[in-house]
Amino acid sequence: MAIQKRRDFAELFREKTCGVLERAFSRGVIDVDEYELRVKKALAADSMADFLPLVSDLPMELQHEEGEPDPGREVPSQKRWRWKPFGLMLALFSGSFRKGEWNAPKFLFSLSLFGGSVIDFQKASPPPGTMTIVAVSIFGGGTIKMRGRAGEMKRCNMLITSVFGGRKVTIDWQEPPPEGINIGSIAVFGGSAITVSDTMAVDSDGIGLFGGVPHYGRGSRTGNPSGTEAAVQVRAFSLFGGTTVGTMNGKNE
Repeated sequence: MAIQKRRDFAELFREKTCGVLERAFSRGVIDVDEYELRVKKALAADSMADFLPLVSDLPMELQHEEGEPDPGREVPSQKRWRWKPFGLMLALFSGSFRKGEWNAPKFLFSLSLFGGSVIDFQKASPPPGTMTIVAVSIFGGGTIKMRGRAGEMKRCNMLITSVFGGRKVTIDWQEPPPEGINIGSIAVFGGSAITVSDTMAVDSDGIGLFGGVPHYGRGSRTGNPSGTEAAVQVRAFSLFGGTTVGTMNGKNE
């Protein structure tokens, strides 16, 4: 199981790295020889230590922009890297942003390591069915803005992990996913702040060891509990950290 997970993450990093290299070549940042050399190394790489040197000297905007190559330059023996079922955002001693018009993948992994990230769904096109977001902040931070319209997305699952870092989540869908939003929050010497629309019902619970959680030991509802099930469910674990749940009007759990 551990070996398979390592392979899965290596494939995500490989896809992200090849996409950055493709954009670098298409915009004239690197020449064809350098492009082919780095892609060859990326295809053979299997760890973060192997991938980082291939993109660390490239302009930062290439590492988080999604766009088509310049039609005036043909990328040799290349495969068009577009959104697939998996998406990867890296903020390593830097920033990573996904906002404006973009197609959200079914599975999105965001890592902030001594950096920060912003994921904004205001103008996004969410995938149909279920979307899963895994956001990890290690000595870093990030913001997730769930707003706009869920479109064909039925459910959203999120796992937020903050280790000596923090993550803010705002949920203000004009048309939320009909099957709800499930959030798991793990805070270890870090914190997560979750804010939801005043019109959405929330069920929050958790376990805290020398840390704070939203109403430890029992479920609670915030906002307008109009249905039998809450639109947003939060389950938290805190170790020397904390998770807060509040509404737009400032009420906190």
